[in-house]
Amino acid sequence: VSMLNRSFARLVEVCDAGYNRDTKTLREVLINPNFVASVAPDETTEGLLAEGRLPEGLSPNQKFSRIILSDGRTHHVVVGDVGAIQSKLFPGILKG
Repeated sequence: VSMLNRSFARLVEVCDAGYNRDTKTLREVLINPNFVASVAPDETTEGLLAEGRLPEGLSPNQKFSRIILSDGRTHHVVVGDVGAIQSKLFPGILKG
């Protein structure tokens, strides 16, 4: 288990709640940093938060990031700004 904790970043993902694409839920996701192609701010999800379409309990100022994996097709929208996500994916690497 300790190897898992070092190899994967544990993040909170915003995803569709079942078949209803208008309702979102949160779940834990493990991301392998070796397969991350990019991390960018996700303003679309910030808009959903402002519209009240995300689960309760999130700060109204919460930021979100979109992680695109190296296959170019798979992406995850996660809770946290780019800097916070970078530090979870790549701990110990200084921001440049």
